[in-house]
Formats: sequence, C-alpha cells, structure tokens
Amino acid sequence: MLDDVKDMQQIEISCALSPWTLEGYVSEVVQKDTAAFIARADDGEAVGFLIGRVPLDPEGVAEIFNIGILPQIRRRGIGNALLTEFLEVCRTRRISEVWLEARASNHQAINFYRSKGFEVNGTRPNFYENPTEDAQLMTLTLTPGS
Repeated sequence: MLDDVKDMQQIEISCALSPWTLEGYVSEVVQKDTAAFIARADDGEAVGFLIGRVPLDPEGVAEIFNIGILPQIRRRGIGNALLTEFLEVCRTRRISEVWLEARASNHQAINFYRSKGFEVNGTRPNFYENPTEDAQLMTLTLTPGS
C-alpha cells in the first residue's frame, strides 16, 4: 500500500478533496487498523481510492477518511466497489458503526452515502477549509449478517 500513496494523493488533487500531505498518507497506511483500497483501470492507472480506519476491537467505530474517484470516470461503480470492500472489512472485524464527514455542499456524495444506508445525524461547523464549510456527519449502522 505504501507504493500507492502517491497515486492516492494525485486522485485527491484531481477530486479537489481536502488536502493531505504525502507524509500524512504514509503515516496512515502503516497503521494496523487502516483500511486502504485503490482501484486501477485495466492499464494500471489509479482511478480511485478509499482510506479509513477499522478498529481491531469490535467495540470500536470505523471511519472513512477519504474516498475519491477521478471525475471523468465517476458513476461507473468504482466508489460502490471501494465502499463495499471497506464495509466487508468492517463486518469481518464485527464493527457495528461507520462514520464519515461530507462537505455540506457535496450533494452528490451525501446522496451516494444515503443510497448505501448512511444517515445524516449531525453537523460539524467550519470543519473544512479552502473554502470554510460545515461537514455533515453521517453514520451507518451495521447489523450482524447485513
């Protein structure tokens, strides 16, 4: 996964996500409870990624930190595939809840997450920078066998 951090950062830039440093990605992917996935096209080009944390303790709460799909190939199921993989790790570790934040203005992302069962259950004022914007806190409850 360390080999993929530059690709993750390039996708992040293409998607105008809140920026992480390369060192930030490196320090995250080496954590034992990090779940990171990268999607590649047939030619090997990185086209999407998801990075989050799935605690090793089943009492913990999982969190999606970033998910990005190159804008020119969105709506082809890549985000769904990445989220499915992440949630499978959560289920394997018997995690019962997943959290994430989405920019309040990112209606496409909020609608995507809602379609996957996430619910908006709070706001984090001024969570994002450049521009300053509130975050919608979203959660998904995983039930055994779901």
